[in-house]
Amino acid sequence: MDDDEADEGTEAPRAARDLPLPSLSVPQDALSADPARDPDLLKKEVKLGKAEQCAAREHERRIRKALRGIESAGPQQVGAALRRLGYDDAAMDGPRRAGDSVRFLLDLRFMGAQLCLGGDVSADRIAFDPYGGAPEVACADVRRTG
Repeated sequence: MDDDEADEGTEAPRAARDLPLPSLSVPQDALSADPARDPDLLKKEVKLGKAEQCAAREHERRIRKALRGIESAGPQQVGAALRRLGYDDAAMDGPRRAGDSVRFLLDLRFMGAQLCLGGDVSADRIAFDPYGGAPEVACADVRRTG
């Protein structure tokens, strides 16, 4: 029995087996040419939509209310207040002392949202700074425009 007879019925004909497989790779320059993958473009601040602006105000209201009850606004106290509100450590950058205030950054980007929320807490004020960032980069790495 020759090779053609042994392969009969169990494999593709010899001519089809001997053909080279098509290349499935994507040229490297095709990936780098995609502007959506450009790290510099991904770091640009993005404009928040109306729903995200509304969500930012609601987060600010909840956080402001929780922080008003703190006697000494140190990093541990601010962090504990944020955790009690349900913000987990994975969503927080900080809190950390910055001069006379404590600053924190919350990554609130989920379900397609682009909301990052900065906070600055001192003895006499609580300030917030909402802005948008692409989900591919950390909120702290977003280049602010304003």
